[in-house]
Amino acid sequence: MKRRKIIYAIGLLGVFILNVFYVNYQFYVLLLMVILIPFLSLCMFLLSRLGLALYFCVPDTKSVQGKKLQLLVKLQNNFPVPLADSSVYFIISCSNDEKKENKRVNINTFFDVYTQKVTMNTAHSGIITVQADKAVMQDYLHIFSNVRQFKGSLWIPVFPKLLPASERDNYEHMEGIDFNNDQWQMLSGDSDEVIDFCEYKDGDSMNKVHWKLSVKNEELIVKKFGDIDDICIRILVDLTYQDTEGFRYQLDKIYQMAYSVGHYYVRNDVKASFIIWDFKADKLVEHMFSTDAELERAMIYLMSQKCSINVLWKMAAAFEESGIRMPDKPYLITTGEYDSRDYQIINVSEDNLEQIIEALYQY
Repeated sequence: MKRRKIIYAIGLLGVFILNVFYVNYQFYVLLLMVILIPFLSLCMFLLSRLGLALYFCVPDTKSVQGKKLQLLVKLQNNFPVPLADSSVYFIISCSNDEKKENKRVNINTFFDVYTQKVTMNTAHSGIITVQADKAVMQDYLHIFSNVRQFKGSLWIPVFPKLLPASERDNYEHMEGIDFNNDQWQMLSGDSDEVIDFCEYKDGDSMNKVHWKLSVKNEELIVKKFGDIDDICIRILVDLTYQDTEGFRYQLDKIYQMAYSVGHYYVRNDVKASFIIWDFKADKLVEHMFSTDAELERAMIYLMSQKCSINVLWKMAAAFEESGIRMPDKPYLITTGEYDSRDYQIINVSEDNLEQIIEALYQY
């Protein structure tokens, strides 16, 4: 760019000197062309800059860890003026990963190519964020340039790979069990036993509001009674940050185990939930799921949470205030070494996850 400016300045000076020493019609026309052509290029360049718009698009709305993602980058001008060549810069990052990848794509609009395809690798599961940084624009002669800043981002959920046994149906196993009459129970329908609490939703009866918990949480909390549909398997997910070199890979295993266990229960028509410490809200949050779509939403929420220190301690302290009814020995998926009789601990750093999910399948 700088070299072109110098060459243009030298050329303009040379043509001007020719017009001074030689009064010639041809040299005069040449001087006008040397001045007017860059000026017209500059005017079109300024118009292009004013109407420039940047677009990101990912054809796949979700991906799986290890699969390559295609990102489409598009420049568009809102004015009826052809765009000059541009370079688009953007930043790619993954949730709970300090590493950021800077990308640059050149868009050659001289040949009417306004869209470029960029391949992204998904080394980790989590939420990938593509953040717009800037676009460096040039005029047609590549004499003038300008930097246009952009704000905005695009996020893509990258789900972990399911552990093998979690993808199998459990129907053959269920059909092989000989249930006798003593194993069947008669359900009496609704009962007066309060088994859980949840946030108030439109249509809930005001008679079910738990006023003490509502005052503590500063929002309406309703009681849930002993219906069979309200019973679910609760899975605690420990998102405690560990200051170790391989923590991001251990976090992938936490996501993988949570997704695999959740998928197992969904396939077998069992309601389950993830219990997570929400770092921003500074409170305990439960996400229930019984379908694939609900499981995916719960996983997206789980993977979007920021890891922090002392999460398990915060979760334990918040159980009483939250009103969440815990079953006997719920699952705790963690990277830490805990010795507790209150949880069925799954340590992703030490345990064989495939054997655990296989044992769950055989249960």
